[in-house]
Amino acid sequence: MNPLSSADTTTDAEVADAEGVLDERRQAVLDELSARLGESVVGSHIRPGDDLWVRVERAAWPEAARAAKAMGYVF
Repeated sequence: MNPLSSADTTTDAEVADAEGVLDERRQAVLDELSARLGESVVGSHIRPGDDLWVRVERAAWPEAARAAKAMGYVF
C-alpha cells in the first residue's frame, strides 16, 4: 500500500531559514491554528506571500473546521 503523502515534513522555520523569507501574516495564522489543534497538526507549508497549507490528522478534521470558522474563515 502506498501512502498518499509523505510522513516527512519540514517546519516552516526551516524553510524560512533556507529561503531567507518569512510570511509573518501566514505564520500568525498557522501559530493560532496550531495552538487550537495541538498535536493534531502533523505538517504545514507556507508559500510566502501566497498561501498556507496545514496537514491535520483525519480524526481532527471536524475540530479543524470548527477552529477555522472560529478564526473567521468560511468554506
